[in-house]
Formats: sequence, C-alpha cells, structure tokens
Amino acid sequence: RRSESRTLEDFSKELNINRSTVGKRLHALGMVKKSENWVPHQLKERDIERRLVMCEMLLQEQKKKGFLHRIVTDDKKWIYYNN
Repeated sequence: RRSESRTLEDFSKELNINRSTVGKRLHALGMVKKSENWVPHQLKERDIERRLVMCEMLLQEQKKKGFLHRIVTDDKKWIYYNN
C-alpha cells in the first residue's frame, strides 16, 4: 500500500523545481518536516480560537442564507486535482 505522504523529492520531480524551493513553499503554507514527510504544524491556542470564531460566523450566515451545501471539505492537507 502506497503512503499518502509526499517527500520534497516527490514534489521536486513532479513540479520540475529544486528541493529548496519546494521546502520554502511548503513551509510558507504552514507545513513542517517530520521524518522526511511534510505535515501540518500543530495548531496554537490562538489558531484554535480563530477557527472556532470562524465556524460560529459561518453557522450564523448559514441560518440566514443557506450556503454550506456548496462547500467541499476534506481532512487531507493536499488534494490531488486533475483538471
């Protein structure tokens, strides 16, 4: 079974750019390197609070306008999209 995690080398080859550029971009997106794989950084307390506030705002808007059925979510940081 193939692992869902990706290494710098995987991204570098696929995107045809050097590894250091890939590393900088992933870091800018909030990813951290753990055992040769890039994973989301653990949330800080303020980030948890911000997410809670945003969720409450979205629920209030949902009661007024009913838009949540148009949002697609997933529990993965990276989603492969082939257009």
